[in-house]
Amino acid sequence: MIRVRYLVVLSLAVGAIPVGLVLAGELAPHEAARAVAAVLVGALVVFALGPLRASPRLERVLTAPVARRPHEPLVNLAALERTLRLCTTAGDVQWRLRPVLCDVARGLLRERHGVDLDRHRRRAETLLGSDLYEVVRPDRPDPEHRAAPSGLTEPIVAGFVERLGAL
Repeated sequence: MIRVRYLVVLSLAVGAIPVGLVLAGELAPHEAARAVAAVLVGALVVFALGPLRASPRLERVLTAPVARRPHEPLVNLAALERTLRLCTTAGDVQWRLRPVLCDVARGLLRERHGVDLDRHRRRAETLLGSDLYEVVRPDRPDPEHRAAPSGLTEPIVAGFVERLGAL
């Protein structure tokens, strides 16, 4: 009885959308009738197939976590390249580059070494190196002068990226 009630409520709720579109003038009445019929047929199919259960093996396969492939990129490289080109000042490094580096470092440290950047600071600094850790450390203060040169050259940032990749 509950499943029938659920089907009725679902059909009414979803079927109200095409009716609302007709009233708003966004959908022709004959299109709305087709949409409502499609919704009802879909609801009946869901209702009819509801008792069928997937096998336990299929359920495990479908719900198992997907392992990331080693060659799968961690970040969008084009976006990272744009960010790197835009980072010429200390403020740019703090508010553009640093968040990207922090996200990547945090994820790699946790995934590959079981290290939390916020809680295992000494271990994180050892793994990242002191210069990269200085950029991504959780308590890094904001720069005094946002427009001051960043001091990070392209080779330095490339070294950061290589080191992160080697984690």
